[in-house]
Amino acid sequence: MPSADMHDWTLVSTSVDWALGVGRLDVRWDGFDYELRFSGLQRFTMPREFGWGPSVSINVVRGPEDSLGKQRLQIEMQSGDVIEIIAESFELPAVLCVLRSVRSPGSQDQRKMNVPRCNSLRQSHPK
Repeated sequence: MPSADMHDWTLVSTSVDWALGVGRLDVRWDGFDYELRFSGLQRFTMPREFGWGPSVSINVVRGPEDSLGKQRLQIEMQSGDVIEIIAESFELPAVLCVLRSVRSPGSQDQRKMNVPRCNSLRQSHPK
């Protein structure tokens, strides 16, 4: 089930601290840079096969959703590759929380969703 409307956002880079089990995805939207953070990392898979052709753009994000006591997030890239992260918690860019509340204030689906914490980390000026 899609949850974060990140269609056409750009995946810039990824970072994982193996020892601490934390990481982040650096993403860009509308000229601004944001971070999607995760902690309590259990699994991080990131194929880069370009089945639909090369792309750095996100197609759809599914989750975070419950998965055996953890949270699972899937990011389908416009290349056809699917990045999967299973972790204890996620922090999404604050702009996604604002977009969610504007698009569907108090909707039944939003109340049922296990919405992760939102943050305003590393929001910078347009490049």
